Amino acid sequence: MRKILLFIIAIAFIGVGVFLRINASEMAKRCTVENTATVIRNIEKEDYDDGETNVLYYPEFEYKVGDKTITKTSNSGTYPAKYNVGDKVEILYNPNNVDEYLIKGDNSMNIISIVLIVIGVLVFLVGIKTLIFGR
Repeated sequence: MRKILLFIIAIAFIGVGVFLRINASEMAKRCTVENTATVIRNIEKEDYDDGETNVLYYPEFEYKVGDKTITKTSNSGTYPAKYNVGDKVEILYNPNNVDEYLIKGDNSMNIISIVLIVIGVLVFLVGIKTLIFGR
């Protein structure tokens, strides 16, 4: 049972990594129009991990498309805050859905996907080793 569990965990890590990689690639294809966004605030959110409280800062961006002002909060938070209020950030947005954007040059989703795939492959190799050589 333990051997099967290793393969299931490996497949899950690889699957999530591949999904994130494909999703990031598709979003990059859709977001083609360059623009400049301004950080208007950092939203502070508490994160609870192993009984410890951590604070993450999620930047809120504002950019204009024509006469429309778009305000979006980043899905990823950092500590300390990655951007200061007033910072200008180069973005790419989807001309068919101006609410969809990505920060130009931000490769964090690609890095996360690669890490997950590598972890999955390593767990898969441990599963094969366990299968062949036993514990």
